[in-house]
Amino acid sequence: MKLFNKNILFSFLMFFTTHCFANEFIKPMLNEFGHPSKELCELLKLFEIQHDNILQSIVDATQKSWLRKPGLERWHIVERFSEKKDLAITLLSELGFVDEISPSKNHYRYAFVLGGLLSRITSRINYLIKLWEDGIRFDEIIFLTGERYIEEIEKNVFPKAKIETDLMEGIWQATNIPHGMSSLPLVIVDAKTQEGKRRPDRKDTIEAWLSANPEVGSILAISNQPHCFEQTLPLKTYLPSEFEVDVAGDAVINPVPISLYLDAVARVLYQENERLKIKGTLK
Repeated sequence: MKLFNKNILFSFLMFFTTHCFANEFIKPMLNEFGHPSKELCELLKLFEIQHDNILQSIVDATQKSWLRKPGLERWHIVERFSEKKDLAITLLSELGFVDEISPSKNHYRYAFVLGGLLSRITSRINYLIKLWEDGIRFDEIIFLTGERYIEEIEKNVFPKAKIETDLMEGIWQATNIPHGMSSLPLVIVDAKTQEGKRRPDRKDTIEAWLSANPEVGSILAISNQPHCFEQTLPLKTYLPSEFEVDVAGDAVINPVPISLYLDAVARVLYQENERLKIKGTLK
């Protein structure tokens, strides 16, 4: 009987740590109890963020201090913290926002290419090609995109494009896709702008894809740093738990403002807090 009770306790603890806080994406940021890691605490201290050492408190503080203003896109962010750049980059690297993230497996049911600005889409498609050439395989390619009206700089490259969906199609058609990969099914998820929003967000694109009742399977989401966690956590939040989600993305290549990194960190913390609430593990 004692052995049986120990087994129940062990099973419960395994379930709790697996479903509550064992999110591989944010392990460098939060420990198994949902408290901030040493590196995250140091980053918060560096920028004088006051908190109570619990996730909700950190989310509230970073949303106020680090989040970009409403209506401002990532590519419009300017530097605000250049004097703290060197130490901040070291901490951000330790937290997983700087270096390349490689796939954890060799085969996936789906490869998701996440939408963005022209340069981001191009780098993500090129990175997916690199993975294919390195032996990573997937059965179907999904473009998660939608009704974002493109910037003037993007129109200069693709004059006929009006929205991000057009842009992704144009980049794909202009890219030399390797043999084998080019014959894979390509699904373009063209999410529409919901009432009260400027453009579709990641949740909208996920719901648009789910509306087609896709087969359950493993997903490799392609992004690039420092946005890998920020753009992939919504998949773990809003997709049914039967879908296994992995992320891969190239390292930061060109210097970006520390303000952009901090915006990404704030969004990751917020999204993880939402994930825990939605999955029923945080009240």
